[in-house]
Amino acid sequence: MKTQIRDLTRQLIEALRNDEWPSPAVCIDFGIRSTAHLGALQYAVLSDGVTAERLDAALGKGGELQKLVGPKNPYRDVTFHTDWDDMPEEPKDAWPQRLSTAAHGAEAADGRPEQGGFIEQTTKKEDDRTPAKEALRADVAKAMEDVLWYLWQEAQEAFIADEPEPGEDHIFRSLVAVDGWLHGHEATAEELVEAFCSEDDKATARARVRSFRG
Repeated sequence: MKTQIRDLTRQLIEALRNDEWPSPAVCIDFGIRSTAHLGALQYAVLSDGVTAERLDAALGKGGELQKLVGPKNPYRDVTFHTDWDDMPEEPKDAWPQRLSTAAHGAEAADGRPEQGGFIEQTTKKEDDRTPAKEALRADVAKAMEDVLWYLWQEAQEAFIADEPEPGEDHIFRSLVAVDGWLHGHEATAEELVEAFCSEDDKATARARVRSFRG
């Protein structure tokens, strides 16, 4: 299956091929802080044959970007570091687990769910929703979670930076609706942001979106 390459990665590759500086957003996520950083990636892609997939996999990861710089790279002494390196890394499956825990209550020591999870408190109804994933093939449910994970962060940051009016369409609302159907909760986009995003998270999201816009 062909790997989907993120927009920022495609923008970087185009800039490298055109011998141009990429956008501020690209520079932030790829740790490009000087002409040496840019030159190192340009050589890696154009001369060392680093593929778009490898470059995309290194987005936001200083250590992985460093591995793209080969021993013959004239900028091999440069050190890559991104803003994301300073943030604690969360396992890929952590957010659906957190949503599930929040929706159904934390698990007690005896394995039974405790009452009072955030989403349960705010959305509990007499006819609780059954998680759709229980009726799906395991590989299909996992594929849907992978797609949600891929799109979630960027959409959530855009939602935080420019919060829409109540009822106004937004891609993050759509993702939350799909997630609710999949995991059996009825939380709103606003509720999830308040539950899982600190004030620092929100400030970081606003700063990143502003940098994307130049």
